[in-house]
Amino acid sequence: MSSRVRELYEFGRFRLDVDEHLLVSEGKPVRLTEKEFQLLVCLVRHAGHLLMKEELLEALWPGVFVEEGNLTKQVSNLRKCLGQDDSGQHFIETVPKRGFRFVARVTKVEAESTPTEQRETSRRTKIGKVSRWPAMVVGALLVVSAVYWGVRRAGERSTPVERPLVLAVLPLQAIAFENTEDRNLGYGITDALITRLSALEQVRLRPSSAVRTHIGQPLDAIAIGRELGADSVLEGIVQQKGDRVRISVRLLAVREGAPQWAERFDQELTDLFALEEAIAEKVVSSLDRKLTNAEQERLRRKYTRDPLAYRAYLNGRASLMKYSREATLEAVGWFEAALQRDPDFTLARAGLARASAEMYLRFASESELDGWATRSEQEARAALALEPNLAETHEALAAVYRKKDFNWEATIAESQKALELNPHLDQPHFYLAAAYYHLGLFELAEGEAQRASELAPENRTDRLRTEAVIALYRGHYQRAATLLEEVQRISSRPLSDPHLAHAYYYLGQIDRARTALDLLLDSPSASTAARGQAFLAAILAARGERARALELLKLVEQKKYLDHHVAYSIGAAYAQLGNTAEAVAFLRKAVEMGLACYPWFEKDPLLNPLRTKTEFRRFMEEFHSSWKQLQQKYPS
Repeated sequence: MSSRVRELYEFGRFRLDVDEHLLVSEGKPVRLTEKEFQLLVCLVRHAGHLLMKEELLEALWPGVFVEEGNLTKQVSNLRKCLGQDDSGQHFIETVPKRGFRFVARVTKVEAESTPTEQRETSRRTKIGKVSRWPAMVVGALLVVSAVYWGVRRAGERSTPVERPLVLAVLPLQAIAFENTEDRNLGYGITDALITRLSALEQVRLRPSSAVRTHIGQPLDAIAIGRELGADSVLEGIVQQKGDRVRISVRLLAVREGAPQWAERFDQELTDLFALEEAIAEKVVSSLDRKLTNAEQERLRRKYTRDPLAYRAYLNGRASLMKYSREATLEAVGWFEAALQRDPDFTLARAGLARASAEMYLRFASESELDGWATRSEQEARAALALEPNLAETHEALAAVYRKKDFNWEATIAESQKALELNPHLDQPHFYLAAAYYHLGLFELAEGEAQRASELAPENRTDRLRTEAVIALYRGHYQRAATLLEEVQRISSRPLSDPHLAHAYYYLGQIDRARTALDLLLDSPSASTAARGQAFLAAILAARGERARALELLKLVEQKKYLDHHVAYSIGAAYAQLGNTAEAVAFLRKAVEMGLACYPWFEKDPLLNPLRTKTEFRRFMEEFHSSWKQLQQKYPS
């Protein structure tokens, strides 16, 4: 009987097992994302040879148009994971404008006899003092034993684990709805289907944010499926017929570009549970995946018995995805309507907590801050009391800690808990990234942003903004500006401009920075206005416009909204004004309130007037010590 040849390579201190999808360094597994592993395999297989960028793009994203920057990012991440060889050289060489080459010496290992086993066999052969007959007897016994236990284990083992299928559920197109309020149901039902199907361990779902940009657009399902890296795509139409709703759906195989099945479902508009359950079960049967009892239970679970409460919840979810003040308030209204019908509806509680936290951070006026802060916390705690083991409960808690409290330790803990319960969620990864870059742990932040991007490649706003802030704090101002300009183009100024003004300033583009900040000063959003005023005060102080800088500082210090960014900019302004005591006091407050990014404090030129001051040096020594402790607590 011939043995299967495994694909094994050794280079430097590493051992790459392609079949086991494993990279080991000195006996310890090295954590790589899927794309990083694919890239490494491509490079190692062609070690010593130049691989053109086009070849690698096609290998990593077959049939999908991907910007070249994505490849560059993967190479950069992989370089960081591999580090340097014994001579201090990187394993991957960049050939400008052409591609990349794996320059380390690679040895292909015979699977039947690893280098360690070969050395051991050689050693035993050289000794040559042991009688061959006992060895042969022992060897025969070992073979018989191995065959016996191998057959027994094969009989005990369940069906081999298949590669999880990647499924994208595209927004169902709603047509002919008499009630305009129900036109969001197409997306709401899509979102609910994704949530329901995420119970399957054998299927990887593209989350709601991955299909958000396709809402209301003509859909080319196969093209979108390729873009999302999906094996199958579910698409359909939702249509109202009197007091009933009809959903026509079909499942498409992306590789073949052909339907796997198509079916029409009819149900009363007031009872969408049966529709979702029927569609979900049909999808599962068509994907030919057997479910465990636990998966079947999760697939059929109803979070409320009131169909109208569920219908309101779906509308709330759809509104929450639009990221504007009006739409967020609309989402609040829908979640409230759901809870009026069913006060124990946990998903609606969690949705209301997230919407309230979003209102607090992005859209609340000065007079509204306290109300939204209190409400976000109350609703999150209520959801926790109802269902402590629901992923959405911990996602809501993470949102509150991230957007209201800026409590990064709690944000990390709750995000990780949410992902343990449902690894298909992308937002907890973005919450983790935000926590890590505020703590100056950039590699961890980049890793979480990458994982979120793999789950939701279409969620460009969160991805670009996260990468931009990391670049800004690293001192890569041009990259930060470029990314934030794209965020501004596809989203809104409150999401992009406060950080974009920083990037412009540090690039020496003072007028552009002031123009961006001037547009934020009169913002109805308390957070946006305060951040804009504080940073403008710092810029004016640096340019010697003391009177105007002091006027702005007085104005912003009287405001109710004060977060870590505001405190930091006030500290920078006082540094430029020569007031060391006030500067250090506000910088210390910024750290306590959540901006514990030591590398940024160390390099920001606005703090240069403080570098020689004893008080600031003492503060930085304490800060550095606490940052080192953070690195030990959250190792990369």
